Amino acid sequence: MQRAGIARAGRGRRPARVVCGLIRAALVVLVALAAVSAGAQEEDSIRALPAEALGEIPFVLDGARLRDPQMREEAFLAVAVPSAAVACIELDGRSGRWMEVLFDLHHLDARGETRVSLHDSLAAPCGEQALSGEVVRRLLYLTAPWDGRADDFELRLEDANALRAGLIYQMRGERRRGVIRATLPADDVDAGHGLSSLLFLWSYADEVFGSAGDYAWAPVAAARAALEPNPARAYGLRNPTLRFYVEAYGMAGVPLHSMICAYRTDDGQLARSWEGTLQVPEARCGLVAELDVGALPAGSYALHIELKPAAGGRRGAAIRAGGRFQMLWRAGSWVRTGEQWLDEARLLLDASEVEAFRRLEIGQREVFLDRFWSAVDGPVTAAFDGPTRVRYRERVAHADRRFGGRVRGSQTDRGRALVRFGEPNEIRKELMPREQDRIASFLQREIDDAERGDAGAPVRRSPHDTSAYEVWYYVTWGESLFPADEPPTRGRSLEFVFVDELGNGEYQLVYTNLYGGL
Repeated sequence: MQRAGIARAGRGRRPARVVCGLIRAALVVLVALAAVSAGAQEEDSIRALPAEALGEIPFVLDGARLRDPQMREEAFLAVAVPSAAVACIELDGRSGRWMEVLFDLHHLDARGETRVSLHDSLAAPCGEQALSGEVVRRLLYLTAPWDGRADDFELRLEDANALRAGLIYQMRGERRRGVIRATLPADDVDAGHGLSSLLFLWSYADEVFGSAGDYAWAPVAAARAALEPNPARAYGLRNPTLRFYVEAYGMAGVPLHSMICAYRTDDGQLARSWEGTLQVPEARCGLVAELDVGALPAGSYALHIELKPAAGGRRGAAIRAGGRFQMLWRAGSWVRTGEQWLDEARLLLDASEVEAFRRLEIGQREVFLDRFWSAVDGPVTAAFDGPTRVRYRERVAHADRRFGGRVRGSQTDRGRALVRFGEPNEIRKELMPREQDRIASFLQREIDDAERGDAGAPVRRSPHDTSAYEVWYYVTWGESLFPADEPPTRGRSLEFVFVDELGNGEYQLVYTNLYGGL
């Protein structure tokens, strides 16, 4: 067993509080690089925290159920907002550029209907912008009273500046927004005695805390102001020390035995454990523990905390808290949104596999992709990629630059062909086709009955269609990313026909002799 030691060197910075009506919101003046797991779930589905929002602002949300001095429930929510997803503008009477976000917090009943709603806004200075494609997130805190009869909630975040800064949003009268429906973790409190749910931390201002056995402690009010949450609950490459915060109520003066266990979520096996002691100094006490998780491999883990009177305590029952966290050892895992994870899955996997990948947590996604590429290139490590994976990333970056627009270039039809087969041996471009070269005439002339049969359906186009189009030709399979997986060609060249259906430069695949298509 390893003891949960508390390092005393100063690491965190004390956040500045901003009081805003019913919801008290605070901005931590820092830039958080947050790794997230997310999927394209339905907007009305209830998710466990942490989670990434759906919509134009994919903010990351985590939270804990705490208690106020009267032991009433309240929610402490940590929100990481992508800087690039909100507009930053100059505001009258303020220097620099600012973002302004609107919050709508709804407590939901068992039918998913709103019981109580809280609304507020927060203006915050914009920080540094992303470098090298990294996702830069501003960290906001929300504290709100909680309806004890509700566990589920919906949080909507809107960009108030989008109407001021974005022409398309002005025309439509729309704001950029993100939305999450989630469950607030339960606490273990009975008759004023017990533990809050956990809040996972990136760091904390440890000069505020004293020592209480193997934990650090501070009065609740001071402790909450000194926290730097980690909404993604991600540890590993950029932070090998897991820190969590929990509040103890009504337990002052009782010597406690602490047992902390980390279990792998894929098989439930114990990965690490820490055993220590604790004596809570105050009736309302904030506690921080630090755990060295640097030896844990990538993946998803469940953390279980149990506090129990060491001997002869006035309460013999154990008090528990817990939550899941992620271990990430690849630099790319730290700078992706959930949609970017799915983009890679869509390029590599079939539809059913993408759906299974969507349900994985972020640590599991890193493990899955490492295993996928190990099957192609042999064993890989976080510091070494095989040649096929390197080639894949180069092609994705090239497709993003070449075909990017409304969507990522690698997710367009031409981008997918480029990633899979490399540069074509020949490209025919018809930007303003003459009558004999229109797409209908070309398809009629160039595609024989056997090829139509291979395509699975006849190819029909209007003879009056003057759309621009491109035809890509590959000798056999070109430079296929996975040549061993390609079906036989019957000696023919590979062919793709892309048409600019709307005249906006977004070419759609209308025909290929590749069995099964892209």
